[in-house]
Order: sequence, then structure tokens, then C-alpha cells
Amino acid sequence: MTLSRHLLLAMLLLASLSVFANIAPPLQLTPEGCLSAIKAAKKIHKRLEPKTINVLSWNVHKLEDSAAIAEVLDYRTASNILFLQEAIENQQLFQSKPFSSFSVGYKTKRFNSGVLTLSDYPILVNCTYLHVEPWLRTPKATNIILLDIDGTLLLAANIHAINFTLRTKIFETQLNAIQQIFLAYDGPVVFGGDFNTWSEQRLRVLTRIANKANLSEVEFREDLRKQVFGSSLDRFFIRDIKIIESKSKVSTTSDHNPIFVTLELAPTE
Repeated sequence: MTLSRHLLLAMLLLASLSVFANIAPPLQLTPEGCLSAIKAAKKIHKRLEPKTINVLSWNVHKLEDSAAIAEVLDYRTASNILFLQEAIENQQLFQSKPFSSFSVGYKTKRFNSGVLTLSDYPILVNCTYLHVEPWLRTPKATNIILLDIDGTLLLAANIHAINFTLRTKIFETQLNAIQQIFLAYDGPVVFGGDFNTWSEQRLRVLTRIANKANLSEVEFREDLRKQVFGSSLDRFFIRDIKIIESKSKVSTTSDHNPIFVTLELAPTE
């Protein structure tokens, strides 16, 4: 076999591996299926050193501003995990990290949008929940994945919460479905996204559910997050993880501002 043919075969192999590396496991569409997949994936993991990870969460407003994609791509190098809400199907985004999971919510003839999680680390379990806005009848998506971070399992949940309701019942139903997973999982958790917490009632529901799941909310000293009626919409929660740094940044390419969190995973024994 000639050298050029060897080279061609090697290039084809690398290309096929890169394609398959970016494919998430089959979607689990119910809490029961998600929990079953997590249980099946869980095994003994050991890591002797702490691990620092950087996470970005941002509602990118369906990338209506053409500069938004470039801004996300600018952040990808410094961010190991990206939680994007109101993302659309875009190959530049999907291919910007080795692993991705896209939970489709709102659909039109022009595009599908939803929550997109991008990761430097392999996705072991891939779950999607949909809850419908009661007035607009449009779906809001939640994406839950189980990551293998150099030997430690991390449960990562990315949400775009129900928005247009006067009461909190459907908003609480959406959060309860996620809480069910948190309560059944005994490892580290990150939970972020656009929670649409624009009222005290909504914030109380979220706080109660987070407390029950032993989640701590990340605070921002210089708080530049999008606010409605004096309350931040974008939030980030952690469990069994050390917070190193948190910050927010003004952006002109979306109606929300991105938030950035640096975390430290403890060694496992």
C-alpha cells in the first residue's frame, strides 16, 4: 500500500472518529428513563487530584444578532461546559466542542430552537424534558446530561423555564421533574440557565426546590445579569462542588448577559 493511501485511510479514520465523538447518547424523555440510564452508567470512579472546570450559561436569543455566534465561539476556549438557551441548530456551535446535546423546544419552518449543552467531556447519559407554555402553547426544554470528567461523574442540567404564566403551577411542575433526578443522584451537580424568575412567587418556588435537593445558588458580586421587575432571570446552582469564581458580563448581541462560573471538583476515593 502506498504512503498516500495510508495517509488517506488515516484521515478518513480521524474524520469518522470526530463525527461520532460529537454524538450524544440516545435521548431519555422521562424522569424514569433518565434515572434508569444514570443508574446503568454509574460505576466506580476514582481521581486523586482536584479538577477545575469553567462553565458558561447564556440565553443567546435565537442568535438573532449575527455577531452572537462569534461571541459564543470566543468564549468556548475558556469554558469547558456551555449552557446555551434559545440556541438554534447551527453546525458552528455543535462542532465547537467535542461533545454536545441539543434539546429542541420551539420549532418553526425556519429553525428549531432549544437548550444546547456543549462539553469538553464525554456525555454518558442524555435526557430531555419538554413543558408547554399554557398561553402560547410553545414548548420549553430542559437538558440533563451525565458527564465523565476525568473519572468523576457530574450531573449537569440546563433549563429554559416556563415564562408566561400568572401562577406558578406549571413552572413548579417543570422544576419538580428535574428535582426528581437531583434527589435520586448522590454526586456533584451543576444547574443553570434562564429560570425566568421575574416574580417573588417564582423565586420562592425555585428556592424551595433547590433547598430540598441541597443545591446552593452561586452569587455574583458585580451582578450584570438580566433583570425583570428587579429580579435576575439567569441563575446557577451547585452541589458538592467548590466555587472558585463567578462573574457576569454585558453583551450587546442578546437580550441576556452571559454568566461565568469557575468550579473545583473534589477528588473521589
